[in-house]
Amino acid sequence: MRQLSPYGGLVQVVDISGFRALSTDGHCWRVQLNQTGARYAMHGVWYRDNASSFISTAQTEPYIQAMESMPELPFPMADSLELWLLDKQSLPLALVSSRLAGSPPPRLENVNWIATYSNENTFHAPSLSGVLANEGGANLPYPHSEVLHRCVRARAGALARAQWFQRSSDGSGHGYNGCRIDKILEGRYLDKGLFPELLLTEDGWETDQEARLVRDYHNWQAANLLTHTNVSVGTRDRLERHACRQAEMLYTVRDLLPERINKELLEAAFVQAIIMRSSGSNIPG
Repeated sequence: MRQLSPYGGLVQVVDISGFRALSTDGHCWRVQLNQTGARYAMHGVWYRDNASSFISTAQTEPYIQAMESMPELPFPMADSLELWLLDKQSLPLALVSSRLAGSPPPRLENVNWIATYSNENTFHAPSLSGVLANEGGANLPYPHSEVLHRCVRARAGALARAQWFQRSSDGSGHGYNGCRIDKILEGRYLDKGLFPELLLTEDGWETDQEARLVRDYHNWQAANLLTHTNVSVGTRDRLERHACRQAEMLYTVRDLLPERINKELLEAAFVQAIIMRSSGSNIPG
C-alpha cells in the first residue's frame, strides 16, 4: 500500500488473522498483534536474515511460518481504491489517499493534499533557482513545498473537491462519492490517460515554471516512486536517473523495485551507497 498524504513510499504488508507485519524496505518488519477490534500493538521486529526480536511462542508460531514463507517481493500493489483531488474541470489532479480494493469509499467533509510533512525541509526544487536568481538571490520566505501547495490549490479552486475511484487493471477508473462533487459525477468512468501517472499531473499547467516544479517534486521522490508498478518506460528511465543521485534511499528500497531499466547505473548507485554507509558518511542527494 502507498503511504499518502503526504507521500512516504510503499509499505509491504503481511496480514493474516490477528497479526500483521509492515515493512518499507522488505528487510525489517514491524510485527503487530491484534488486541481488540482494529487495534494492534507492537510485538517485535522480524528481519529477513532471522536476526529477530520476534518472540516465538505457540501463539506466534503460525505468524513466524507466515513470515518465513511469504511470497517474493515486491508484493502487488493492492490499494486500488484511490481518492483524487480534482481540478476545476473535475479531472484528477493529485492523489490524496488510497485504500484496499473492495473497501467502501468513505464520505468526506473536507480534503487536503499535502506535499510534505510540516517539518520536512529537504525538498529543494531546481526550477525555483532561476526565480531566486531573477530576484537578486533572495531566499523564499517559505519552503519550496509551500510553493507547490499554492500551485495545486490554485488549480483545484477555492473549495477543494475530491472523488474516490476504483482503478481497474487497465488503468481506467470507476467514480464513486467524494467531497463537494456533483452527483452527476458519481458512476462515471475515466480512461487511464485522464489519471496522473505518478502523484500529481505533470500536464496542463498554466506556466512551464509550474510544470517543472511538479517534475522536481517527483524527481525528489524518485527512489520511492520506482517501487510503483504500471510506470511507463520513459518515466521509469527518468526516475532511475534521478534516484541514482539519492543512492542511500535507492539502496534501501532495492528489493522493492518491480523493474529496472538502467541496470548498470543502479548497480553503481548501490555500490556507492554501500561504500558511503561503511564509511559512515552521508550520501549527497
